Amino acid sequence: MSTFQNLRFFVTGGAGFIGSHVCEMLLEEGGLVTALDNFDSFYDRAEKLRNIEACLKQSNFRLIEGDIRSRDLLISALREARADVVIHLAAKAGVRPSLEDPAEYADVNVRGTIVVLEAARICEPRQQGRMPPPLVTILPQQVLIPLRLVRGLLRVKILL
Repeated sequence: MSTFQNLRFFVTGGAGFIGSHVCEMLLEEGGLVTALDNFDSFYDRAEKLRNIEACLKQSNFRLIEGDIRSRDLLISALREARADVVIHLAAKAGVRPSLEDPAEYADVNVRGTIVVLEAARICEPRQQGRMPPPLVTILPQQVLIPLRLVRGLLRVKILL
C-alpha cells in the first residue's frame, strides 16, 4: 500500500515550482490532491501549467484557480475536498517587486495565510468527531525544503 493511499490533501500554491513537486509526490504516494493556485502574473501562466502538466493527467488530482485571500472560496473548496491535510505553499513571489508594493505582499502573504488557517479551522471535519485537517505550512520564499523532508513532515502529522 502506498504511503498516502486515499488521504485527501489540499495544497495552496499547487501550480508553483515547489507546490507542483509536492503535488506530484503526493499523487505518486497514492494521495487524492486538490490544488489551489491564483496563477499570479509574476510567473508566466504557461510555465505554471507545465509545472502541473503531469498532475492534470491524474484522476486523483483537481485544480482550482483562486486566491487564498478569498475566505468563501477556501471554505467551499476545503469542504468539497474533504481534506485530511492542508499544505500551505502559496505566497506572492519576488523580492524586488515586494519592495515596490510591500502592502500587496503583506496582504497576500500574511493576510492570505491567516485566511488559510481560519478556513482550515472552521471547515467541516471529514468524519464526525474529528478535528479539522492538520496544516503543514512552508514558507517558500525563505526556506527551500527538500521533498524528502516534506514527506517526513507529512508522515509525522498524519500519525499524530
